[in-house]
Amino acid sequence: MTRAERLTVDDVFSDPIFDPPTVDGADRNALTYERIRHVQHHLATSEPLLTRPDRLRRILELAVVTDPCVFHVLFLHHCMATGAVLTFATEPTLPAEIGLPSDALGIALVTEVGHAGSSGNPLTEAEFDPERRDFILRSPTPAATKFPSAVGHDGTAKWAVVGARLRVAGVLHGMFLFVVPLRTAQGPCPGVRIRPVRTSPLLPVDSATTSFDGVRVPYRRWLSDGASIGDDGTLHEPQPTTQDRSRRTAGLPRLGWGGIGVGLAAAARAGAAIMLSYAGRRLTSAAPGPARPILSYSSVQRRLVDTVAEALAATALADRALPACWRLGPRPDADGGTSSDAPAIDDQVTTMLTKVAVHRLAERSLGRARVSCGGLGSFPASRLTDYLGLAMAFGSAGGDDEMMLLQAGGALAARDAAAADPLDAAWPAGHRTVSTLDLDTAADLLRIRLHRLQQAAGTAGAAPTTSRLLALAEAQVAWMTAQAMQAALADETDAELRSVRADLTTALVLALVTEHAGWYLAEGLLSGAAATGIDDLRDSLDRRVAEQADAVHLLLAVSTELTRSPLADDGYVAAFAG
Repeated sequence: MTRAERLTVDDVFSDPIFDPPTVDGADRNALTYERIRHVQHHLATSEPLLTRPDRLRRILELAVVTDPCVFHVLFLHHCMATGAVLTFATEPTLPAEIGLPSDALGIALVTEVGHAGSSGNPLTEAEFDPERRDFILRSPTPAATKFPSAVGHDGTAKWAVVGARLRVAGVLHGMFLFVVPLRTAQGPCPGVRIRPVRTSPLLPVDSATTSFDGVRVPYRRWLSDGASIGDDGTLHEPQPTTQDRSRRTAGLPRLGWGGIGVGLAAAARAGAAIMLSYAGRRLTSAAPGPARPILSYSSVQRRLVDTVAEALAATALADRALPACWRLGPRPDADGGTSSDAPAIDDQVTTMLTKVAVHRLAERSLGRARVSCGGLGSFPASRLTDYLGLAMAFGSAGGDDEMMLLQAGGALAARDAAAADPLDAAWPAGHRTVSTLDLDTAADLLRIRLHRLQQAAGTAGAAPTTSRLLALAEAQVAWMTAQAMQAALADETDAELRSVRADLTTALVLALVTEHAGWYLAEGLLSGAAATGIDDLRDSLDRRVAEQADAVHLLLAVSTELTRSPLADDGYVAAFAG
């Protein structure tokens, strides 16, 4: 994205329309969509934004900083809905080419009430009508109701990519995606039942349930992903089994994981920037005596370093996974057909675990930022509760974290781990116990733990327990996080910023080792002196970072003006006192 384009995007989100609202309920939904129309009007392009990832990323970053609800609707439209059309259509297709109005917003309807987060096994059915050569979409039971979905607001046209089992000639096949108009500005489309529900306080969008009763879907709106139905009514399916088909279609969330990562990382950086600004001027006293800046307390310095380091780690992880998440376009199959360009198995595990890691890092970072801002940090005006609510919502939205960890753990356990890790094997005999820690040694310990857990999972003699799979996946997350932070450090060219980033990276990697210090001690990889010395090392890192507030702000790369948080401004007392 050019500098001129960047300035234009920034100007759009600097508009007074994004000043903090004083409305809620239906009025809040109306404001959300007024803001979205403002963004779409000024930043609309003739091509899908997923084909311009730098521009889309900037829009999503600024949207989440100014209004997480606007971010959520834009991410659903550009990443999940439009991305599904671009990725799963057999022929290159744009939403407008299948009759969707340009001003309508798209969403994804895959998850159902009856199957919770199990998006690959829907109850919704799409039955092929051989006479009309279209599909009839039905919700056969209440459990097939799609939820959650941001479609409850009147006056806004919406369409969806709907996950449904395909039925042909009475035989039920795997899950496919179908493009379905849900509502016009005047109300729901025929056969579509939309029931608004009370919105979540975590993310106050226009939540609703959606079900279908005989909705006709034209053949061209079937995102067939290489499959087809002949004139004789026979399904031609390139996937060998129903399970393989459903598994491919259930890969849709990866398009969203890219947007989720970008958004949560930006929200975490915004929260850290607000905390840093406020901590530098907030006075308090923990004992009798004069008040002093809260940032002078070593405990707050520790919390600041953890908050900033986790926000930067979330950003580094999101950056590394974004190309795989937003990969688009059909590719040829061995039989000459086409199918979606899904990531290879390693990319699937990486993108899946990146979503989990970024969510956890962002939620922890924002939780610390809120606590560090005291009572004022708990009020909406601080903006921290807006960001934290978004992060909390995405523990399940976009895929349940624990289920994704188990799935990734199974894939990791199935890898061939018989051979020794070269690093583990090369650990000097007689010098295997680390007596002092630095960044590189701490990162090496994370890698060795991952390798040993993988070996244990593969040689247990029986299927690994879910606890072992979770531990293995979490070890992979820790190693990925260290790698991402070290890569960002290597890419830093500014000498002053590199010094501060090095301290933050070291602090984070040490914290990852500390989480499993007992394991490292039991394995003989860490001495007692090294384990107890981590705290002293952290104290020195924390002091150095706290003294470099200006450099930390530059690393966070967030305009506190766009947050509209009074805590980030010298006049916060007047803002709250009135």
